Amino acid sequence: METLLRSTTAYKLLARDARENRLANTYLLLMQDEDNLRAALKIFAALFFGGGAETTARIARENHPDCMILPPPGKAPDKDMAEKVVEESFLSPVEGKHKVFVLDNMHRANAVAQNKLLKSLEEPPQGVHFLLGAASEFPILPTVRSRAAKLEIPPFSQGEIEAYLKRNYSDVGNVAACAAASDGSLGRAQRLLLGGRFAELSSLAMACVTASAKDIPAAARALGGVTEKGEFLSLLRGVYRDMLFLRLGRPAVTAGGAEGERLCAIAREYTPAVLVYALDVFAEAEKQITFNANLTQCVEVALWKIDKEKRKCNKS
Repeated sequence: METLLRSTTAYKLLARDARENRLANTYLLLMQDEDNLRAALKIFAALFFGGGAETTARIARENHPDCMILPPPGKAPDKDMAEKVVEESFLSPVEGKHKVFVLDNMHRANAVAQNKLLKSLEEPPQGVHFLLGAASEFPILPTVRSRAAKLEIPPFSQGEIEAYLKRNYSDVGNVAACAAASDGSLGRAQRLLLGGRFAELSSLAMACVTASAKDIPAAARALGGVTEKGEFLSLLRGVYRDMLFLRLGRPAVTAGGAEGERLCAIAREYTPAVLVYALDVFAEAEKQITFNANLTQCVEVALWKIDKEKRKCNKS
C-alpha cells in the first residue's frame, strides 16, 4: 500500500510540508477507497513524525503515544469522540514536538461532531495537527473543509493495481481481471480477488451478457443474492469493455482461452457504437447503486436499454 501512496501527489505534498517545517494545522485526505482509507491515513500520519520505519510501524499498530487514531475501525466519529479529541489536544506531546489526531471516516460524522471540532481545527494548541480522512468530501461541512488543506488521492491505474495484487497475492485468482474490474479502487480489487466469489460473479455477468430478450428478466432475477453490487457491476461493465476491445481489434483484458473465443463470438453481434452505449448505461447503473438502488432492477433496465439499442442498430 505504501508503494502506491508514495507515488501520489498528495503524499509528496505532505512530505514536502513536513520536510520544510510548514505543516498546516489540518489536512483533509480524500480517498474513495473506503476499505483502505484507515491504512492510508496511518501512512500519511507517519510523515508528521519524520516517516521513519519504526515510527511508521508503531502508527500502523496504533500504539504511538503522540498519534491518536479515532474512532475505532468501522465506527463513525460522534459527539463524544469530538469532545475527547478537543480535551486531549491540550495535553503536551509525549515524545516530540508534534501531536497528531487522525480522524477516520469523517464522511460519516454528523454535523454535531463536526461542529464540535471546528475551533480546534482552526486554532489548535501549539504542535497539534489534525489529519481527517474521508471517502467523499460532500458530507464534510463547508466550515470544516475551509479549515483544512486538501490532499486528494485519485483512483489508481489498472496497471498499478495489478502490480500491487501480483506483489501481494501472486497465487490467488485472476489478478488481471480483478484489476480491470476495480475502477481504480484497490479495495474493490481486493474484495473481488479475496472474497471467493469472483468465479461466481463472472459467471452471472456472462449470463447477463448472453441473455436473449426473453431471458433478461430471469438473468436479472438470478442476481437476487448478490451483495457485492458495485463489484458485480464493474465486472459486467468489464465484459462489455472487453467486447468493445475485441470489435476494435484489440485483445480482451479479462478473458482469455475458450472464454475469450466465446466473448469474441458474442461481440460480433454488437456494433462498437452499441458497446460504447452499454458502457455508459452501466456507468449510470453504478451511480444508482451508490444510492442503494436495487441491483436486479438496475441490471434488468440496463439490459433492456442495450437490447433496444442493439435492435435499432441492426435494423439501420
